[in-house]
Amino acid sequence: ARGREAGQRDWLESEVRRRMAENAGLEARLQLAISSVRLGIWELDHVSGAITWSDSLCDVFGLARAPADLAAFLAMVHPEERTLVEERLAGLSRPGDEVHVEEFRVRHADGNWLWIEARDRALRRDGNGKAQTSVGTMIDISRRKQAEMEHRLSAAVFTSINDGVCITAGSNGRLDTA
Repeated sequence: ARGREAGQRDWLESEVRRRMAENAGLEARLQLAISSVRLGIWELDHVSGAITWSDSLCDVFGLARAPADLAAFLAMVHPEERTLVEERLAGLSRPGDEVHVEEFRVRHADGNWLWIEARDRALRRDGNGKAQTSVGTMIDISRRKQAEMEHRLSAAVFTSINDGVCITAGSNGRLDTA
């Protein structure tokens, strides 16, 4: 019986080590996927104002560590969108389980503005339904916003052209405009 117990214990310890190694591998792949799309995860304690950011979110903004609290993060938000972000966070305190999505600008550590898409949801509520903890993601959508702006600009240019444009292939096979 004692030998059987030892064998079971050895097998169990081996299985725990195998699963821990498997989980570490999965965690590493998840972190690589998250950082490759410039996505980060945050958590907000509504009572204390403390925020927690994933390392990948700090990387998005070029920061060594997360802002100290909610006020420090809000100071990073573009002044034109700060009220929107404050209202969204206040809205999390209302009952409801829906995920909210907003786009706004946040200053990178290098001084440039990044366009961010933020998703958030209340994670834990008190007895009155008021959010105690919220969780969410932020992803850098600056490239998408730049492409949208270029598309709008080119559409405006082509719309405002009064003269016709004709593109033809010349005798040398290269494109010519007339």
